[in-house]
Amino acid sequence: MRLPVGMLETNHECVWNGKETVFHRTFRVVTWPHSEIQQAWYDLATDEQGIIFRVRHSLSPSPFTVSPDLRRKINRLKGNTTGVDQTRARDDELSGLEKIQKLIMHKVRRKEKLVDVTTFLTISAPDLETLDHDCEAAIGICSAYEIVLEPIHGCQAPGSLLTTPMGMVDFTGANFWSPWTMLSSRGAFLMPWGVGTAGDGFGNYVGCATDSNVPINVDFSRGFSGLASNMIFFGMTGEGKTQEIHTLLQSFHAEDKYIIVFDVDGEYRQHCEELGGLYIDLSGVSGQFPDPCIIPPPSGSDDVMEDQFRYDRMRSAVTRTFSIMGHLNDLEEGAVERAIDSAFEEFSISPEDPSTWDRSHHVTLKLIYSYLEKYSNEDPDARDAKRKCWRGIKGGLARFFSDPLQYTEQPNRAVFFHLGDPGRTADRRASELKFSMVINTAWEWIRQNRRANRGSVIVADEFQRLVSDPILGVFIADLQTTIRKWNGIQIIATNTPGQLWDVEIDGNKKLGDKIWGNAPLKGIFALEEDQLRALRNHVSIPDGVADAISNQMGSHAFCLRYGGNKWAQARSDVPPQEAALYKTRTK
Repeated sequence: MRLPVGMLETNHECVWNGKETVFHRTFRVVTWPHSEIQQAWYDLATDEQGIIFRVRHSLSPSPFTVSPDLRRKINRLKGNTTGVDQTRARDDELSGLEKIQKLIMHKVRRKEKLVDVTTFLTISAPDLETLDHDCEAAIGICSAYEIVLEPIHGCQAPGSLLTTPMGMVDFTGANFWSPWTMLSSRGAFLMPWGVGTAGDGFGNYVGCATDSNVPINVDFSRGFSGLASNMIFFGMTGEGKTQEIHTLLQSFHAEDKYIIVFDVDGEYRQHCEELGGLYIDLSGVSGQFPDPCIIPPPSGSDDVMEDQFRYDRMRSAVTRTFSIMGHLNDLEEGAVERAIDSAFEEFSISPEDPSTWDRSHHVTLKLIYSYLEKYSNEDPDARDAKRKCWRGIKGGLARFFSDPLQYTEQPNRAVFFHLGDPGRTADRRASELKFSMVINTAWEWIRQNRRANRGSVIVADEFQRLVSDPILGVFIADLQTTIRKWNGIQIIATNTPGQLWDVEIDGNKKLGDKIWGNAPLKGIFALEEDQLRALRNHVSIPDGVADAISNQMGSHAFCLRYGGNKWAQARSDVPPQEAALYKTRTK
């Protein structure tokens, strides 16, 4: 074996003789814990003594098969487990038999993939004394996380080289060690994230650093202030924003978060099917829509008044629905509220008695409208409201309310609302009705998810087409500031960031300031020069980062801002078969 520098090998360490003497000692991981190991690598990287280490974590498809030799071993172990006390199986034999049977079950019956995992850890130090001390510290840290290390002696050089780029060479000595066979999902769970140069080392994969190809992970759930972290993406059409969002959705779904996507163009339908999600198409002239008459179950909020106002929230949602139908004034909305209370009283549902609220599924918009008809003879406001809302209940829009969806909780971990383009709708009134009911439903689902200790993720892609909508745009902007306290995350993407500062909210405040200021994580893909200039007029972007953004054209890379004011350049790297799911009409 030839090395670029002189080498002295002993049974305990491998010394490479370069310009400066460095001592190395390599360990092999022989036992894995039942939990993730990211914290272990993080502790090694941040140890006060400054341990210098390298990790080689290799996952490869396992050739695991039930060969005749393995079958004989299984039969022997089974025989030992059923033998008399003098010959019964040892604990390690029982454990081995259980593991083999479990792997066979997952591979044969459940068709799951298996991988062989081999991990080497090399500690480096300038002298033997420091090397001994750092190795003891590393062993102690790993032991605390139930990671058992075994030192490599006679085959030290190949083991050490396996933790360097030279380890890609097929050294014969590198095959001396038996791999650890496990499920592919388990193998990925043990990946040693967090030892790169960017990100915080926890949570979700956002891409690989363009300079080193090291994975970058950031923690959306914990964030940098103890709460969840929203994220915004800016970039030209076709530069990779949607693919990056798809990649994040895969990660969020694997974490069992509950996802709600506002899909403008229908680009997410295939991904929805891949996740086994629920796709609700609101873009056409028919379909089912969430019922605003449902009183949701308790949200479990620490604020007692939050649950006490559930009836009031329902009444506001129904009143808003009627108001959009007929463009009602305040007096006419008052007549609608009177009709709402009467319809609920018909089923003995009292605003003052929460124990009666679970019967709200009996009430419909048509029933409420019938009370408007009843009161129209004596109340001119009810008469005007009835006349203005006729089209919504009995006319051309009646199809929207013929069979509403009565969801009190999010029915699937991934729900995709296909909205259509708000700016190109043929029936503006119908779109406003649909958007209003979607917003009301999404809010209640977020509340219910928090009650069940489930994290929520809201995605609004193509935000440039939603921002000017008086219903959806305002809702998403408000959600940006409040979703974090509801154990939620919001992701927004737009190709015209300058537009956000053209919209005023809350008096003279700019929407862009609200969106940018409440998103600790930012991803900026390539932008047109005028859009980059407009963005820099409102927010601080270092000159070097601005140059990188300008030079990203066609690369699908983006500049990531995280951890306050840290910047890194990344690119999402996913398998081709997965990337095929994310292709949009613009690519």
